[in-house]
Amino acid sequence: MKFYQAADEGWAELLEGPEEATLTPDAEKMATGRDFGRRRFPEAGRFLLWDRPAAELSALVPGLEFEPHRADPRRAAKIRLPGRMVRVGRLVVLSARSGMPAGTLLEIGSDYWRVATGSTDVLVAELSGLAGEPVVGGDVARELRLSATDMLPVLSEQDARVLEEAYEAAAEHDQFWVQQLERYRPLPLPFAGPESGEMGWQASPWRKVEALARFDPTPRVEHLLAVWVLYLARITGETKIQFGWEAEVARSPLLAGLFAPAVPLDVEIDLNRTFAQVKPSIVDAFVRATAAGSYTRDLLVQVPQLRRIEALRRTLPWDMAVSVIEGKNGCWSNDADHGALGATVTLYARAGDGAVRWIYDPARVAPEQVERMTGHLATLASETLNPALREVPAKHINLLPQDERELVLETWNRTEAAYPSDRCIHQLFEEQVRR
Repeated sequence: MKFYQAADEGWAELLEGPEEATLTPDAEKMATGRDFGRRRFPEAGRFLLWDRPAAELSALVPGLEFEPHRADPRRAAKIRLPGRMVRVGRLVVLSARSGMPAGTLLEIGSDYWRVATGSTDVLVAELSGLAGEPVVGGDVARELRLSATDMLPVLSEQDARVLEEAYEAAAEHDQFWVQQLERYRPLPLPFAGPESGEMGWQASPWRKVEALARFDPTPRVEHLLAVWVLYLARITGETKIQFGWEAEVARSPLLAGLFAPAVPLDVEIDLNRTFAQVKPSIVDAFVRATAAGSYTRDLLVQVPQLRRIEALRRTLPWDMAVSVIEGKNGCWSNDADHGALGATVTLYARAGDGAVRWIYDPARVAPEQVERMTGHLATLASETLNPALREVPAKHINLLPQDERELVLETWNRTEAAYPSDRCIHQLFEEQVRR
């Protein structure tokens, strides 16, 4: 009853406001859907602080009694778990108090958890991932090996500030990422096989792209990315290219799972222009994406136009992705090339020496084909630096290594055969027709 009275009082206060007041919509806030009034973001980014009273936590999970079909995904509360985060669709304040420390996981049901707070216990249910993908509470507990009496992470005041600051910093680039994500274009690798269910990964050996040896790390990476975009345009026939790019995100354990690990790098290329003419726009896209970092994964449910793109909620939204590994003095951490960012292939490049390798799904791409791709990139990198080809349109730059070029243009075109001298020419024609 108090809940309904509070709601009525709130509406009355709103309706009694100044008659002459005007509302000026903010275009950016309307585009991103992120506006929390005087406080741009609520405390701790709306993560539940278990040491607070249950009633305070309940206020963070909007009741759906009035209009359940109009639930606001921007206002969903969240739970911080080891290595991941989940959204809470429903929170029920219980009258019982277990007396256990705040944050104790008291009970794990098939679709709910009972948790101790700073006052009475609560039930949390209707859990989902940050991007809106449904999850089952019991399954999450099993994945994280949680059991009753385990402690969920209790966020400190400093943790809360870090989360708020992370959301604030990400919000500066929300509009940029919304524009990029709205243009989501799945670009499959033309020669990849169909998806086979469970993914498995294999890594190719590192191979240096010798043509890039004379560059410093930054121009080396820029040239390689431009070559990669040209390669994709050539093999797919597309001029609007979008692939995944490993984002620069904070490595803090507190923020694990908050940001998208891969973001879209979206470029358009005119193959009728020279490589020197198309390269600047590719580099510019790379620079802008790098500067913008990443987006918080719940942006996908906070913005209506993004909620409609189901593919963005996949674990690996892009079939192809790129990651650049920074290194000093030729040394690179082994965990830098930790895994796949693309659903089919991920190109890893070392800025220090220009070496590349692939993380790929062998069920979809054969190792021999991956080796060919490496050869194509190396050839394109060399050919695009050839002074004699500066005025050649990008669509005509050779991408085949010498041995493959001879195979395609010469070996496969050798059709001569020994002439059987004991037969007339018309007999040979008749035999050919019968074949």
